[in-house]
Amino acid sequence: MYEYIKENGIVYIEISTHIKHNRIRLRVSDQNTYRKNIRVSMNQDTFTLAHTIETKEKQIWTEKKKIGLDKGYRTMLVSSSGNDYGEGLNSFLSEETERLNDINKKRNKYYAMVQTLKEQGDLGKAERIQLNNLGKQKYQKKKRRHDATVKNFINCQLNTLIKTEKPSTIAVENLAFVSQNDRMPKHVKRKLSRWIKGYVDKRLSFKCDISGIKYEYVNPAYTSQECHKCGQLGVRPTQEKFICHTCGTFHADKNAAKTILNRLDEKEINLYTPYKQVKEILQKREAKMMTTSM
Repeated sequence: MYEYIKENGIVYIEISTHIKHNRIRLRVSDQNTYRKNIRVSMNQDTFTLAHTIETKEKQIWTEKKKIGLDKGYRTMLVSSSGNDYGEGLNSFLSEETERLNDINKKRNKYYAMVQTLKEQGDLGKAERIQLNNLGKQKYQKKKRRHDATVKNFINCQLNTLIKTEKPSTIAVENLAFVSQNDRMPKHVKRKLSRWIKGYVDKRLSFKCDISGIKYEYVNPAYTSQECHKCGQLGVRPTQEKFICHTCGTFHADKNAAKTILNRLDEKEINLYTPYKQVKEILQKREAKMMTTSM
């Protein structure tokens, strides 16, 4: 609750008080400005500003262990060591997402009604509908409460992951380069969009920093369709099953997590390799494997 003001080359900081529209203005002696939480200490006629900085801690364990993590919908994270974290996230997202979807459908009808009434000149009725049917206070309160519950669940699961795995390096997919699959059902897209916009990724990287864990992105192309053992393309007939024609059947998410781990040392596929080129590389491996076995 503060902002910087610059007047005639002089920088001031204005800090909010408990009195509405009344701020304390203090002149600062340097040109530095901050956008994070600050602490103000007063000493007679002077004051000191303290602010937080981001820093990485040293790793608190000595083991050198690399793991890959696959981000999923039914299970939040699956590690290459075979452990699942956040199995209940699906139920959290599903119930609230469908509730909000139903509410928004009803609200859209009222929004259309209000627009029609305004066009007809019945402003009084339009205002009453907005007041009694389109209020935001209760809507936002329930939404914030749900988000807080999900965030708490995510953080607890991430803490469990780090304590259990004790990794020195974590490999994850860089999904910023991949658009959402258009073939995915609408109800799944709605639930994925309620993943608090990258909150899992943000908190995981934060917890890695404070624990001294190296956090590396890898190319996400075809990690769910590549066999972690032989590196050739397989098929995923169901959400849980992955089949490699050479190596057999694996749990799909665990296979993907191991493939992500392999991408750390992958020489042919780097972070920026186009997905079409990735597919060509995997197909060449498959053709070579078939030629060798003949």
